[in-house]
Amino acid sequence: MLTGTKEVVQLFDFDSLVPITAFTSGAEDCEYKISHTKGFSALELQTGKLRKVGKHTDIYAVGAILFYLVFGTIPTALD
Repeated sequence: MLTGTKEVVQLFDFDSLVPITAFTSGAEDCEYKISHTKGFSALELQTGKLRKVGKHTDIYAVGAILFYLVFGTIPTALD
């Protein structure tokens, strides 16, 4: 799925593309649901705290993948 340079990390999220404003607008209930993979998604997603979702949640996913590649195990909250 990657083309061109290999120095750029590209994330593809086919099932939960949601505008970030949907979570930061201050609404009590969000009409969107986000699926995630436990261990590879940020703790905000795993615990359902969708108001804390942001660009940093994608960075967590990249770190979790690198952790898995280096240590061979899925990261936990303590890691």
